[in-house]
Amino acid sequence: MKTFFQLALGACLTSMVGLDLNAQIVWTEPAFPTADDQVTLYYDIAEGNGALLSANPPFPGGPFVYAHTGVITSQSASPADWQHVQNPWPGNGNLSEANNGNVLIPVEGTVHSFDFGGLTLAEYYGVGAGETIEQLAFVFRNANGSIVGKTSDEGDIFYNVSDGSFEVALTSPSGSSVLETLGNTVTLQAQATQPCDLTLHVNGELVASGMDTSLSHDLVLDSAGDYNVTTTGMVDGSSSTDEAVVVVLPDAPPVTTP
Repeated sequence: MKTFFQLALGACLTSMVGLDLNAQIVWTEPAFPTADDQVTLYYDIAEGNGALLSANPPFPGGPFVYAHTGVITSQSASPADWQHVQNPWPGNGNLSEANNGNVLIPVEGTVHSFDFGGLTLAEYYGVGAGETIEQLAFVFRNANGSIVGKTSDEGDIFYNVSDGSFEVALTSPSGSSVLETLGNTVTLQAQATQPCDLTLHVNGELVASGMDTSLSHDLVLDSAGDYNVTTTGMVDGSSSTDEAVVVVLPDAPPVTTP
């Protein structure tokens, strides 16, 4: 027998298929990488679908996560049209080629890192001057490809590449929409490519501001509903904005239906 709350929750979740139920899956240093930067990417195997939590390292503390990666560029026919894919998918005895130069290094806990061989993004992917890298594209896997790390809805993982212009971004929450639990506290984090007049608003109310490259605010989710988060940066007459919504479901007691 289902309770009224279980039925309502199921209907609510069904209507929110587009929500990102993850914390941050991947992030980079620098936070706004350009094609000409040397970049370190971090991947948390506990986020997204969490599939690689079940994979076993070859020895304690050893690397066991591999990147299957390409880029979305100005020559991509669609947002899902990967270009310059670096390694074939493992199969038919090609493990040495499939696992050449694309292993991630364990950092701490469930976080692993990848440094693109110490090359710039353009060098690593082999992207020439007439083509623009727009996004990095990934799925992550174990050595033989039997376990694959993706987003929570089994999608590919993308990370934006900057064109070098002034930009701000919400690094937490990650994604345009996230689902959170009533009573939780989430840390809102905004970053900018250069020092600027940076603000954070929640449902139109200013919660933090400063002249800096980063800004944060601890938001207590004390009521159900949508928390619309906006960050805006202004410098030298230029402005940039990023937005996300945190959705909090009601924590209602179950009511048994006949």
